[in-house]
Amino acid sequence: MSGQFEGVTFEFVDQFPEHGFQNKRLKLVPYSPQRHTAEFLRMSGVDSERDMYRYLSFGPFDSVETFDENFFRTEIENDPSRILFAIIDKTRESRNHRIDEEGCLAGIIGLLNFSPHNLLAEIGYLMILHPYRGKHVLSNAVGLLIKWLLDPPSKGGIGFRRVAWKCSSLNQTSRSNAEALTFQLEGVLRWDMVLNAGGKKHGNCTNLRREDPKPNCKGASTAVYSIVWDDFDMGGRDELETIMQNAPDR
Repeated sequence: MSGQFEGVTFEFVDQFPEHGFQNKRLKLVPYSPQRHTAEFLRMSGVDSERDMYRYLSFGPFDSVETFDENFFRTEIENDPSRILFAIIDKTRESRNHRIDEEGCLAGIIGLLNFSPHNLLAEIGYLMILHPYRGKHVLSNAVGLLIKWLLDPPSKGGIGFRRVAWKCSSLNQTSRSNAEALTFQLEGVLRWDMVLNAGGKKHGNCTNLRREDPKPNCKGASTAVYSIVWDDFDMGGRDELETIMQNAPDR
């Protein structure tokens, strides 16, 4: 196990790449509340940034304590099949915002439902901070994880068969991102998610029936996308690599 993964509670950390998830442009490091939460909230705390929670069942958060307690510990730390990564952009030269010796915090990304038994996993908790959107960050962060998941061991991967991407059916930005990264739409799960009460949540319902157990919480349907091993082997990997390489730095 690489030293940078020491202390991570993710059940499958021993299967991580020897040199971590990284290329010349960015790297993924296991999320540390002590190192990353304050900077993530500082960068995402302005009103326009808080809109990134509009389609999510959690957030926004007003303090380090509420983020760590109501998101990181509840969603990530208590589930051994999930892990959250901080995305570190290596291309930025600003020393004022460097989160470590190599770069700046550009967002977060996670793996969910990691199942060696069924050879599948899901990309989730993907939130790119505003200054890093529309650039190389999203494609390279997602691409690093996909290649590790779907590549066979002879290419440095773990040989999974399926990677899923799920989002609100109303979240057109997330849906477009999935399609741009070669994920294929499989269908829509209706009334799949309950959004938390309050805030500017965008759900697919406003009028619920009488006696609904959560009358103040909107609902959402979930669009399900995937990349599977055979499509990946038959040209999908090359296409993804091209997308990663051609994404602009600035």
